[in-house]
Amino acid sequence: VFFPGTMGKYVMKNSSVYSASKFAIQGFVKALIEEQHRGKTKYSLFYLGGVDTAFWEDDRVDMKVKKEMMLSPEEVAEAVFYGVNQPSGSVMNEVVIQPESHQLV
Repeated sequence: VFFPGTMGKYVMKNSSVYSASKFAIQGFVKALIEEQHRGKTKYSLFYLGGVDTAFWEDDRVDMKVKKEMMLSPEEVAEAVFYGVNQPSGSVMNEVVIQPESHQLV
């Protein structure tokens, strides 16, 4: 299970290097899937948008956010649990989960 975040699917102004690192995760995982095509390893990409974690409390994070509008860690855990517990013959390739409203102010 890999977490490139929604910035691995969408871009935002002034985030070129950050977005590039997230898109790199997506490319890396998709290459692994091709390389392990006949293997038994399953790969899932979870694109999460705005999760209410301690990250937002760090003084170095210069963004105004509405934490009450973000995903809770519990919501994310439930989605990941569901994703990794698919029947043996299937895999949840990509999942995008984001808050109903945009969390940046």
